[in-house]
Amino acid sequence: MDAVTSYETMLPIFLMDLPGVNNYLAKQALYMAGRKFCLDTELYSKELDPVDIVADTQSYSLSALLPDNTKIISFGDVRYGSSATTETTAPYLTDNYNLYEETYFKFVTAPTTSITDGLVCNVMLRPTVGSTGLESWFFDRYYEAINAYGKFYLLRMDSKKPWTDPNRAKDYESEYRDYLNRYRREKLTQYKNGLIHVEHVPERF
Repeated sequence: MDAVTSYETMLPIFLMDLPGVNNYLAKQALYMAGRKFCLDTELYSKELDPVDIVADTQSYSLSALLPDNTKIISFGDVRYGSSATTETTAPYLTDNYNLYEETYFKFVTAPTTSITDGLVCNVMLRPTVGSTGLESWFFDRYYEAINAYGKFYLLRMDSKKPWTDPNRAKDYESEYRDYLNRYRREKLTQYKNGLIHVEHVPERF
């Protein structure tokens, strides 16, 4: 598994301009921000280890292959067949499979032949409620957007809190939306360049 940056270790940078916020609330804000960013963008993706296909078996659990404390939002490119582990293999058509209970790959029709390493899935992930951090590569790549939403989350709180500031909250909300638009454009560019497929661009984009 890739290295994970815990919310705890993010706190010193995150709290630099938020005097008075306790660590518990700050970690809650970072958790909410990381989860929301993953759901808003579907950018937290992983290519999972190959799965052996068993004849007449329709569903396959992917839970043991996922990073800790994550669930699947949707599938990216899926490769199926004897050449599934070859990156240049054409993606398997989405009409042939479904996501089931956020951890299962389910064929519409059960395969009739067993294939070793016959299924490779790229998945879009979200942190679970019990998550304590984000994979380090993801946190480092998208820190500014996560930071912006986390601060918006805290600054908009009840005005009786000493750190709340509605005007700054609006600024951070606007900053978060700017980052969302930027990363959505990047994803659409990837689609136009043939690096991802149209079904993997969230409809809200």
